[in-house]
Amino acid sequence: MNRPLDIGVLGRTSVLADGAEAAIGGPGPRAVLCRLVVSSGRMVTDDELIDAVWPADPPPSAKVTLQGHIAALRRALEPRRSAQRPKVLLRGGTGYSLRLDPDAVDADRFIALSERGRSELAARPAEAAHAFEQALALWRGRAYADCAGRAFADGESMRLEQLRVDAEEGRLEAELALGDHVAVAAALGVFTKEHPLREHAWTLLATALCRGGRIGDALAALRSARDVLAEELGTDPGPELEALQGAILRQDPRLFAAPERVELAAASAPVAPTGNLPVALSALTGRGRELALLAELVDEHRLVTLTGTGGIGKTRLALDAASRHGGDDGPWLVELAGLHDPALIADTVASALSIAANGNPAVLLDALRRRTTLIVLDNCEQIVDGVADFVTGLLRTCPNVRVLATSREVLQVEGERRFEVPPLSAGAAGEAVELFSQRAAAVDPDWAAGADSARDAVARLCADLDNLPLAIELAAAQCAVLSVDQLAALAHDRFAVLRGGPRGNRRHATMLTTVQWSWDLLSDAERESFTALAVFAGGFDLRAAMAVTRSTDVVAHLDTLIAKSMVTVVGGNPRRYRILETLRQFAERQRTAERTTELRNRHAAWVVELADEAVDALRDARGAQWMAQLSTEHANIRAALDHSRDDPAVSLRICAGIYWYWYRTGHITEGLRHVRPVVEHWLAAEDRDAAPVRLRIFTTIGLTVLSYLAGDLASVGWALTHLGELAGRADDPVAVGEALTTLAYFEAGGGRVDEAREHAAVAVRLARDTGATRTEAEALMGLGTAHLRAGELDRAAEALTASIEAADRSGNAWCRGSSSWLLAKCRVAQGRFGAEVERMLADALTRMYAEGDRTSWIVELTTLAYVRFRQGRVEHAAELLAAALHQGELIGYSPAVMDPVDVGRYIGEMTGRLDHVATARGRSLTHPQIALLVQDMG
Repeated sequence: MNRPLDIGVLGRTSVLADGAEAAIGGPGPRAVLCRLVVSSGRMVTDDELIDAVWPADPPPSAKVTLQGHIAALRRALEPRRSAQRPKVLLRGGTGYSLRLDPDAVDADRFIALSERGRSELAARPAEAAHAFEQALALWRGRAYADCAGRAFADGESMRLEQLRVDAEEGRLEAELALGDHVAVAAALGVFTKEHPLREHAWTLLATALCRGGRIGDALAALRSARDVLAEELGTDPGPELEALQGAILRQDPRLFAAPERVELAAASAPVAPTGNLPVALSALTGRGRELALLAELVDEHRLVTLTGTGGIGKTRLALDAASRHGGDDGPWLVELAGLHDPALIADTVASALSIAANGNPAVLLDALRRRTTLIVLDNCEQIVDGVADFVTGLLRTCPNVRVLATSREVLQVEGERRFEVPPLSAGAAGEAVELFSQRAAAVDPDWAAGADSARDAVARLCADLDNLPLAIELAAAQCAVLSVDQLAALAHDRFAVLRGGPRGNRRHATMLTTVQWSWDLLSDAERESFTALAVFAGGFDLRAAMAVTRSTDVVAHLDTLIAKSMVTVVGGNPRRYRILETLRQFAERQRTAERTTELRNRHAAWVVELADEAVDALRDARGAQWMAQLSTEHANIRAALDHSRDDPAVSLRICAGIYWYWYRTGHITEGLRHVRPVVEHWLAAEDRDAAPVRLRIFTTIGLTVLSYLAGDLASVGWALTHLGELAGRADDPVAVGEALTTLAYFEAGGGRVDEAREHAAVAVRLARDTGATRTEAEALMGLGTAHLRAGELDRAAEALTASIEAADRSGNAWCRGSSSWLLAKCRVAQGRFGAEVERMLADALTRMYAEGDRTSWIVELTTLAYVRFRQGRVEHAAELLAAALHQGELIGYSPAVMDPVDVGRYIGEMTGRLDHVATARGRSLTHPQIALLVQDMG
């Protein structure tokens, strides 16, 4: 809205009179205006104003000059009023005061919005989040930036900065209450690094991690809080942190339910998962017109493609547009940069949307047919034909799904609407100048372009850069060492040769030239680091950077590259970094073929180390943490395998460590694409004895379980035969034990219970002889499964109880939960439906929820529904079964698939005999609500 007068102090000082920017002059008038604003309507004496303008040594003419400043301000504040009859800047006694509307100053509006957000937080978090977002959007830089170093401004600036941090924390708390725990956890990881003494922020971080199933990370966050408080303040954590740690250790299900989502009576509550858009670490500069147009296009058309040259801001604009799109399901971001195989598009989409497609595109489309959502496909240009085919099938099959794509070229799909992203608006008051000013102030706190002449110079510089956002950011990053005039002179000469060509080609050339310019300003060592870091796909942390660059100065180089906008910080704990695709492609072109090979080998060696550690970490107490870590590094794992296709030894080590991640996350097509050729190569290779049998066993287990989920039973049988052969000639008892355990599972499932019992028993003995407690737990679970299939229920219960105990000792949460479920099924087969069975299933459900294992969680929830049904608690059974089946529909999964023998029978027995009202209520429940319902029903 346009106010008669709008004074901005949350950044450089600005005045808008009747919606038009007013010229307020140089440092003197700005200091006077800021001093008057700080006084909040109280009179400020002439002497105090003189001290504000000349804090050290005022000139003899100070009073006369002050009158000139007052006159200039009156012209700016009231351009249509006579200087003799001012209504805003008033003289009174020996000084001046401002008479303003309550909302005339952006700092006052910020405080009011923040207070509104705080008051709404407990009861209406959506309204609170909106208020906090509006408040934070008012900030354009450091408060009272034009008066930095002056006593009157510094104190107020510090106070407002503290309130800004409070508001940021409040916004994150509101978003956490709305269920956006994944994005909030990432943002809070950055926030607690920047503000480590805020105990409540640590509490929010741990809570968000819990809701994302990252229990280990949550406890680690609380340990970090304890260490920081002890080191910095010499104090222990307060009662809030202590209480949260106790709740996590008890695995209190209430931790997993967002406050506004635990009202079970609300049958109309959202039922679909929330989205996965990352939290923006800075506000989008400008783009109001583009966002409005995109909102209309996305509402009217099911496929909108943002096109434009690299660096024009397609991704950021798409994410902001998507975040404003209404709906309870999504929006969802699917990142395609670095993906070169069109066959993996469906897998990548399924993973981003948490759909258990198991490598089957038909399952993905069937799940999305039931959903109303917006999917953002980012960086489509490298596999544009494959994306076009996928989107065509998606839109034809799923009537309520919309797609917002970013690409350097259109997809050429029927019904597609192209949106060519323009440069930022030009001129001294335009978006390009505003972006430059923000980025320049970030590297030079004393930088300001307040004067009209200075803004004109910035505008000319931005015009030379074709007003491209990334080019502007790269140029602004140089303000730490160069003035605007120096930058403008350099840019004018460098870009003169580009003028006059076709607009699209010129913009592309401008972008490349700007990157080259930034590159030229790096030292040789910094260039080496930059080109080395560009080998990463999907980001990296400091440990990874050190492994690939092998530079002792990598921290210093990162600091420089970040300051110059060549590398971007994306948050996380540990802190992660990424290189924008345009910059990454430029860096690749600077390397020789030999250098690229060397760096790819280092990158693969780093991924190999990751895979080696993952072998055990994925199935011990670190399991949830490592599942999250491998999800973060998924693009790097994929890139290392693609670059190592001609090195079967490297591929073997990676597949041996990563297959369990593929199996648990449903990356079936991708896993088989890598595992199958590795197994086949080492089976036929003349030097096959050179490959460690242990790794070949693990990879063959991977082929077995991935083929099973893909429904390829012929490959399962072939892989089991090969696995038996490998186990027969291996001398690693742990690997042999895991091979025999896998054989026992599939033999029991196929009715060959005698062989299953024999193999499982040998695996248990080998594990106990070698102290391999994790393998012992899984072998005992296999033995219990064999006894269960044979009808030997007491022996099955004995083996499964022992499996639970061993799983507890090893920290294997997946095995603990699975064995608890199997033991509950054993008790059901014995006709026991009491509290003991409920406790087993509640334990299994809690652990699988914490692990993020949605498919196992759904199967166990179905089993609990059957227990309630057999107890005669039909209404509860109806709610739980409907909830389980509906959650399965949302991710493309049927619980009868995992266990067609028992769970399929449970469902069949209950179908048609449950209350319709309770069934409708169960279908309305969200994932966190169901977790709370399980606890409350006990």
